[in-house]
Amino acid sequence: MSKGWVLALDATDSKLEENLSSIGFRIDKKYSDDISNLDLNIARAQGIIIRSRVTLDDEILKKAVNLKWIGRLGSGLENINIKYAKKQGIACFSASQGNANSLAEHTLGLLLNLAHRISSSNQEIQSGSWQRKENIGWEIKGSTVGIIGFGPMGSAFASKLRCMDVKILAHDKYIQGFAPEYVDEVDLKTLQANSDIISIHLPFTSENLNFIDSSFIEKCKKLKILLNTSRGKILNTKDVFHFIKKDKLLGLGLDVLDIEPKSLNLPEVLLNDYKDLIKHPRVLITPHIAGWSKQSFPKMGEILFKKIERLIHRKN
Repeated sequence: MSKGWVLALDATDSKLEENLSSIGFRIDKKYSDDISNLDLNIARAQGIIIRSRVTLDDEILKKAVNLKWIGRLGSGLENINIKYAKKQGIACFSASQGNANSLAEHTLGLLLNLAHRISSSNQEIQSGSWQRKENIGWEIKGSTVGIIGFGPMGSAFASKLRCMDVKILAHDKYIQGFAPEYVDEVDLKTLQANSDIISIHLPFTSENLNFIDSSFIEKCKKLKILLNTSRGKILNTKDVFHFIKKDKLLGLGLDVLDIEPKSLNLPEVLLNDYKDLIKHPRVLITPHIAGWSKQSFPKMGEILFKKIERLIHRKN
């Protein structure tokens, strides 16, 4: 018996679609359609699957008169009006547990790359320069790593650091009593005062906008490397880049930017603000791929399906 329609607004994991079909849903694939032309599709949908292409604001959700759930094939729910969805009794799910390992490995890769000048020295070699003394690395052994945000991503990164012989501090203003035995749970002030390395793993909310700015960095007296693989708008890029240019930071590793570009084909006036950042040898930027791996996409699909399936069983 059909459970109704699932509107897929982004390309999804094929196994996720197969599993949804196996329990009675019909999949309405609108991976690239303009959402403004999908009123009828939205109105009949029992479920919606998204990634990052569209934002489900209240104007769209008002049209979803039969909607029971929204599943995001990724981490974070910032492109859904959660407050409105909850008011309408619409369950919202993400699949952050599915790409936590990929993101943790990527974050560790950024850290080691910056500490040992791997990419920057390779670029020098490609341009014909062989400089050894100028590319002396910095060992992270014996340092203190501060993790801000200890959900699936932050905790996965901490687990990767266990074998690195570092001290791990963690702060999370949303939860308490979270730290495993190899992590010290501390307040933000303590983390800022003692961390040589800080890695950001926060969700994006209005209160986290520009959370990492000049004022934040100035309180970090020992900080050498700053990493952000969460959301770009949490970090004020211009503020932080100032400390790189003044040689007060050894390295900056970003998988996200506060301008969140779809590409680098940006208006010239905007791109000019980021040209120096992108080319700086102590800045390492990747195009929002930390959570993407050959394994993470199907894992996210599996986790998302289990959450949806549990909801269906509860309602039955």
